[in-house]
Amino acid sequence: MLKLSFSVLILYCVVDVTVFQLIDNNSIWYTPIKYYSDDSSFYSYLKKIFDSISSQTCLNFKSTDSQEIKDGEQGIYFRKDDKETSITTIGPKYNKGPEPNIIKILKSDLSRPSYIQMFIHMTLGAVPENNRCDRDKYIKMNWTNIQVGSKGHFKINNFTCPFLKDLGYDYGSLTHTGSYDFAKDKHFPTIHSLNADKFYQKMMGQRDHATFHDYKLLNFLLCPHTCSSFQNNCLHGGYLNPRNCYECKCPYGLQGKICNETVSTRNFYLFYYYQQKGVSLYATFNKNEYQISDKYNFYIYITANQGSQILITHVKSKTGPSQYPCLPKLGHEFRYQADKGSMGVCVCGEYEEEFSLLTEDNFAIIKYHGIGLVHSIKFYYQATTTSKPPAVRIGRG
Repeated sequence: MLKLSFSVLILYCVVDVTVFQLIDNNSIWYTPIKYYSDDSSFYSYLKKIFDSISSQTCLNFKSTDSQEIKDGEQGIYFRKDDKETSITTIGPKYNKGPEPNIIKILKSDLSRPSYIQMFIHMTLGAVPENNRCDRDKYIKMNWTNIQVGSKGHFKINNFTCPFLKDLGYDYGSLTHTGSYDFAKDKHFPTIHSLNADKFYQKMMGQRDHATFHDYKLLNFLLCPHTCSSFQNNCLHGGYLNPRNCYECKCPYGLQGKICNETVSTRNFYLFYYYQQKGVSLYATFNKNEYQISDKYNFYIYITANQGSQILITHVKSKTGPSQYPCLPKLGHEFRYQADKGSMGVCVCGEYEEEFSLLTEDNFAIIKYHGIGLVHSIKFYYQATTTSKPPAVRIGRG
């Protein structure tokens, strides 16, 4: 059984789970996917979650009475539980034939819809991000600090490998295990980030919202044939809209037919709302400086010539209170991966240490989060043609 409990937005799982490969004909979800609950008060919460998933994927869901799901049929059964919220199976359940998947729900957890959504994503087939087959390039396991009986939870699942070519690693994924989960000694992590560890350590295990990456993964897993006759020209990690294959689903901060257009953000000042346009910067081989101190939210776009990368050096910044986990809606976000759908490095509170990020391509997005006049950011940026792999350098100088 996969058991999960909630503590400081961290996921806890104590034993391994059964994974049904979605590439197996016996393990395919057929839509509309029926769902039902033994508590009628659950339905209004569940509908909002399923509507969100439907809007980003090809999947359709139908609430139903349990009597409508016959023996040998698929479905998701939400069962009220007085101890915990948990699941037993990742992917459609199949035992000599289809069976309903069961998600136990502790009623008090309904106040945290994204926490429930995490279990739904996993039930649909989303393996925890830290268990994907290429995870060793991004994280390192501290096996000696993992609780006895819990190591099976960190087992790599290879069935997602065919889908990872166009999917960056997302430390902020809703399904990512927290960095201190299952620790014998809670002073030391069980998962150590190999990139920007000072920041990603504070982001892993967030249960605040499903990321663009989380929806994209479901789309790749469950909707691979929906737009198969169309060429994916979506840029920066976008994917073809399974509801309209002629357009793209774009990472946050991007829009347009192929995700190559900037966006304005909605801000509130005094008694009215207004749209704040993004700022576009061009990186040359000379070091350039950008700084601002203001109370609004907007995107900063940095572009360099094709074939170049961009070195971004954070000098100092200030935003809302330092919080754990640190998320884009709480601090400044630096997206330097080629897949802009993956959550970037987030910096919360007042931070005056220098650190550098090297982009994987010639484009970067910075989300400025200002909620007070004293909030600010200062950084340097310049183009480079270094042959070194993307890395993060932290420290003075």
